Amino acid sequence: MFSDRYDRRGLRLATNSNIFGHMNIGWIYKDGQVIELPSLSAVVQKEGAWYVSTCPELGVASQGRTRKDAYSMLAEAVELWLESASAKEIKRRLKLGGSVQPLQLAHA
Repeated sequence: MFSDRYDRRGLRLATNSNIFGHMNIGWIYKDGQVIELPSLSAVVQKEGAWYVSTCPELGVASQGRTRKDAYSMLAEAVELWLESASAKEIKRRLKLGGSVQPLQLAHA
């Protein structure tokens, strides 16, 4: 079942589960349109003294001194980006953005 949620800036979010921390937000209401969102991914990698985090589906990135900080900063960056981007831009990035899938090896 879907439930409506609003973030601290009033962006309307809907979830079909309680795993928003994993960036599974379902859909958003933007510019008079309902936009379905896939489960968004967070890729966190160590680069030098920092951890860099990216959301390949939207092309949003952030960083932090720890994995947890990098993840938290990315979640905030995605929320802010969804708030400020137009419905057209969100749809464009979702269409062109990358995706993360499990890698299945034949000889492992």
